[in-house]
Amino acid sequence: MDQDNYVGLNVGGKIYQASRSTLLHFPNSFFASLLTVKVPSATDDHGNYRIDQDGEVFRHVLNYLRYGKLTLPDDFKDFDLLKCQADFFGLESLKSSIVRPVPVVAAVGLRFDDGKVFHTTRETLLKVKNSFFTKMLNGEITVARDFEGNYVMDRDGGQFHYILKFLRQDPIDYNNVKDMRSLFEDAKYFELKQMENTVYSYIR
Repeated sequence: MDQDNYVGLNVGGKIYQASRSTLLHFPNSFFASLLTVKVPSATDDHGNYRIDQDGEVFRHVLNYLRYGKLTLPDDFKDFDLLKCQADFFGLESLKSSIVRPVPVVAAVGLRFDDGKVFHTTRETLLKVKNSFFTKMLNGEITVARDFEGNYVMDRDGGQFHYILKFLRQDPIDYNNVKDMRSLFEDAKYFELKQMENTVYSYIR
């Protein structure tokens, strides 16, 4: 390895080595000024450039310089700190690449016109393809939400527990349903074709 082509960096006490070509990947960055402009810069006892930034997060900056794209682990949480480093190092393209992922909430709340609130899981609501619920959760249709984050359903919640039982594939005793026609309309509204057909067989 040609040591003359490699640069040592002491970032918050953590030592990195990178090639000059990597550090000069973006010509208007902090590193371009560091290596091409004759400005005195502090070094440690081993000749590494001292940089007063978080050493752990810096590895993601360095990888961005190496590959030209941002790659972060699934459990990464220091988005704000990484943005601060992108600003410090003059890497505007890195900063624009930092997008905090929207958390996937396992629990979903549904509030009905009669005030009833049901909580279930995304997994349950996604059981039937192309249903109202899959379209809602995939963003194909827009459904209002209340201040607590529950989806607002323009339906009576009196028999919604049957809808949930159907989605969970729990047995339903249709002979005990109080209002079969209302359940039929709900199954139709929520685009649960199999349930709609079953309920229809009881009321025709």
